[in-house]
Amino acid sequence: MKGLLGTMTSLCSAIKGNFTPRMLRRYVLIEALVFWGLIFIAWMSYPAENRYSIMTHTFSFLGSFESKHNPQWWWIFSIAMAFWATANVPLVLYAHRRFAAISGWGARVGAGLFLLG
Repeated sequence: MKGLLGTMTSLCSAIKGNFTPRMLRRYVLIEALVFWGLIFIAWMSYPAENRYSIMTHTFSFLGSFESKHNPQWWWIFSIAMAFWATANVPLVLYAHRRFAAISGWGARVGAGLFLLG
């Protein structure tokens, strides 16, 4: 039971942006692996007849439901984008907390702008 409580405490702490250096490295690694894994799946699912190439198409074509792009698997790209947006919130909270020691208003403005996109 103690292990589960420790894990839950760490998870709650991470969601609030309270990372230790080790937790932060793990979080960013897992976030990147999940995001790029989903992007890779969207890329592999792109119809061969539409010939997707990063050299000739924009990245967002992977998430386009138009028949000339990725009509069947566009939602995988959308899940990747939604995951990236929500998974970055704890990182913004962490950065805000760190920068608040230098400038409180600057940290608030920066965090707000980052969250707005």
